[in-house]
Amino acid sequence: LSKIKTNSVADEVFEAGSSLIINGGMTVSQRGSSFSYAHDGTQTGYTLDRFNFGFRNTADEYDCTVAKVSDSPDGFSNSLKITTGTAESAIGADEYYNLYQPIEAQNLQLLGYGTSSAKAMTLSFYVKSSLTGTFASSFYQADDNRILNKTYTINSANTWERKTISIPADTTGVIDNDNGGGMWVYWGFGTGSDFDGGTTATNWTAYTTTNFFDSSGSDALITTAGATWQVTGVQLEVGEQATPFQHEDIQTTLDKCKRYFQLVEPNSI
Repeated sequence: LSKIKTNSVADEVFEAGSSLIINGGMTVSQRGSSFSYAHDGTQTGYTLDRFNFGFRNTADEYDCTVAKVSDSPDGFSNSLKITTGTAESAIGADEYYNLYQPIEAQNLQLLGYGTSSAKAMTLSFYVKSSLTGTFASSFYQADDNRILNKTYTINSANTWERKTISIPADTTGVIDNDNGGGMWVYWGFGTGSDFDGGTTATNWTAYTTTNFFDSSGSDALITTAGATWQVTGVQLEVGEQATPFQHEDIQTTLDKCKRYFQLVEPNSI
């Protein structure tokens, strides 16, 4: 049985291993260990399970690799690493680049969104980059087309740092109780004015395309050849305080990933 722990700041009760993010320790990568993305909008690979690299088809120069690597902070064995190959000389108005994970709607019902008892959340993760500065993140709630913009700061180059992002409760937008995508968690790497040219969504608000990301987020990862960005220990939990990353055994993580994708090798069955 899981041990029950209490998040004292939010006075919320949660179970060990209760992160709403799947594969946050970057331990499962069923499709392989390194993937390439081409600048013409086609992808020749994937990413680690449950994470996706997204960019607009209008991207005309950029390409990168996404890999599972052993470089990681103490207590972790893997991280997801993005390395820029050909840099984008300029971010066009209709371009964006990001890493994201969708969360199934029925796994989000504990949040109580759309009610007076809606709950706040906290996103925490370890990040390491060859670049410093302010980077964008966003949270998109699909059923009611809602958006929230946040940022985080990388202070030291090539150094693992833990970041926490507070996500307020949304008493307006309802997340349907079904198996569709209920929320997308995004890390932004470069965004054109069509997607960050509006009023920043500092609180949950209606999505209007131009408020997809905060315009203060850096585009440098996309415009710098050889730039790197790594992440691991991603945890999204109910409450107003980040708790230590809750590791789970590999079989539990793999079983969660297999709900969405399962690799069947020839002659394996």
